[in-house]
Amino acid sequence: MKQTRLSFQIFVISTILILSISIISSSFAFSEKTKPQNDTCKAKYSLYKEIGESKFKEKYQKKPKILDCLKLYKNSNWDFVGKGKIDQHFDSSNSNVKINILLKNSIGQQKYVLKFEICSKQSITKPYFLIKSDSDKYLTFPDVNLQSSKCSTFRSEVNAASPSTIQIEYVNDPSKYENLKTKRLSLV
Repeated sequence: MKQTRLSFQIFVISTILILSISIISSSFAFSEKTKPQNDTCKAKYSLYKEIGESKFKEKYQKKPKILDCLKLYKNSNWDFVGKGKIDQHFDSSNSNVKINILLKNSIGQQKYVLKFEICSKQSITKPYFLIKSDSDKYLTFPDVNLQSSKCSTFRSEVNAASPSTIQIEYVNDPSKYENLKTKRLSLV
């Protein structure tokens, strides 16, 4: 009986030891293997913030190792020296776009034509905007790029029970709204 119990204890301890060694060695190998990958992700982070997730995926669709960086970018615990400055720069870029709603005219029951002006302090290629109301929400984009220090006037139709609920905002990363319908903006 004592022999069996001792054999069982030795078996359990050996199994725990083998598993521990296996886990430690695999995690060490993982961290060693991902060090160059992590450096690549750090180097590409500014570009990711500049062009957004969907354009980043499109650009690197044939490079899965770079696409793996998206996991890090979405991890709130991932950090590196300089990341805060990059985030601050791109998060403040929304303040470079000013939107002024010029008019909301009714064109039917709970349907409005919206005329608005967009002014940008910097050039923006393929800008996207979120138009939302109490009964509608969609992503929209113009056929033109926004030019630095210039304003452009656009129009769009939106459904709303109340015109006071209609809002427009500049979208830095349209991939966050992939599930929304998209409409093209008309230049006035």
